[in-house]
Amino acid sequence: MLSIQFTPFPVLHTTRLVLHQLTAADAGAIQFFRSDPEFLRYIPRTPEPTLAQAQQHMQELEELLSRNEAITWGLSLPGQPALLDTICLWKLQPAHYRAEIGYGLHPSYSRQGLMGKH
Repeated sequence: MLSIQFTPFPVLHTTRLVLHQLTAADAGAIQFFRSDPEFLRYIPRTPEPTLAQAQQHMQELEELLSRNEAITWGLSLPGQPALLDTICLWKLQPAHYRAEIGYGLHPSYSRQGLMGKH
């Protein structure tokens, strides 16, 4: 069976993005991602429009990380702290070497080849 350990947090770099651990400074962006109707149009989730709800969600993500049950990276452009969104591995099945991938992208950054071919 696969042994999963997310400590230390793996920061990843691509040619166009940095995947990093979320911080308290990202709560406002998380609030947007969890409440914007355009962003949520393909996600069957009830909007969560308050900053407190975003902070609670971030706490839940941190708890899943600490138990090695899921990991969520924040996506940013190199040298720019603005959060473009998140990508995560969750519903881990270590015995079967499987996980689900969840991701999104702020509408302002769509159609720039950040999530696929460029």
